[in-house]
Amino acid sequence: MHGIKKIWKRLPSQVQQAILKACCTLLSTRRDGHTRGDGPVYVVGSLCSATGIGEGARLYLGNLRGQGIQACGVDATSAMLQQAVLPPNADDGLALSNLPSRTGGGTVILHANPPLFQMVLLRMNRNFLRGKRLVAYWAWELECLPEIYLDALPYVDAVEVPSEFTANAFRRVTDKDVRVVPHKLPEPVRRKTDFCTDGVMRCLYVFDMASSCERKNPWAAIAAFATAFPDGRDAALTLKASQRQAAPQTYQRLLALAEATPGVTLLTDDLSASALDDLYLSHDVYLSTHRSEGYGLTIHEAMLRGLHVAATGWSANMEFMKGPLAHPLPYTLVPVPAGQMPACREAIRWAEVDVQGAAEVLRGLRTTLCQG
Repeated sequence: MHGIKKIWKRLPSQVQQAILKACCTLLSTRRDGHTRGDGPVYVVGSLCSATGIGEGARLYLGNLRGQGIQACGVDATSAMLQQAVLPPNADDGLALSNLPSRTGGGTVILHANPPLFQMVLLRMNRNFLRGKRLVAYWAWELECLPEIYLDALPYVDAVEVPSEFTANAFRRVTDKDVRVVPHKLPEPVRRKTDFCTDGVMRCLYVFDMASSCERKNPWAAIAAFATAFPDGRDAALTLKASQRQAAPQTYQRLLALAEATPGVTLLTDDLSASALDDLYLSHDVYLSTHRSEGYGLTIHEAMLRGLHVAATGWSANMEFMKGPLAHPLPYTLVPVPAGQMPACREAIRWAEVDVQGAAEVLRGLRTTLCQG
């Protein structure tokens, strides 16, 4: 199985897309959106991965149960070609192989973006899916959809998304129900109260290297930090990158830049929930120089913990990034370079953060937080 995964990952994306499209045409059932879905809810996703989409699935499952809704967690981490680094929850012991016996009605919420959506769908038992409403919970970060999403739409009854920004992209291309279901983050037990306690302003950026490093744009975070604090004194920047194995060459380039920039540290350790909480609270400012976000989960997590957030002022994060902790960074909308994101039928754009403007925001925050 490991060898098959390696071969699959080496295939060009166009070849992967063609294979999945053909397989879904032969093996999957098209849906008209009218299945009711009465019965239990099955939340399928990479429940054991340390990824944003995995955390989204865990949050979704927890919120359903908090509302008293009967919900089963189904772990598809392996089917989504991701690493299982978190221990399985005792209540979420179902695997894809357990599903054939779960016949009858219900609703399946599949937290997997194409092409992983198609890969999981093809692994799910057809008898299990018969009579159930299939809802795709999809994150997408740009204003129009690539072909791989359009290929997947016929096989879902409805789509749920985390933001109006993302919903608008889907509503342009489908008449099926598109519903905004933002991530409902729990209130953290601890919250930041003291800043720059030792005279140093500490900045943090958390991102997944399997989620388009160019879109996350840590290069601009380093550039803005170096422009604001050239000698790295009285300020520090921590980059916390997960899944470095997904982009080994990019990781090496990022590591070399971090090591060459005073005050910058690159972390790649897998962290438990409590360790990640400690990481947030040991910093003062959350710095996100992303080019586009379908939600911005780590930005929201940082704000809830009381960190000041300096993030690109465009896309879905602006739907919740409000109040005295929010510091939108200036940007310019530019065309997405070819090959940086899956191709769309029309021109696509994203935000290029203004490095000088971001540096000014950082310097202002240091003055306010460390000398205020």
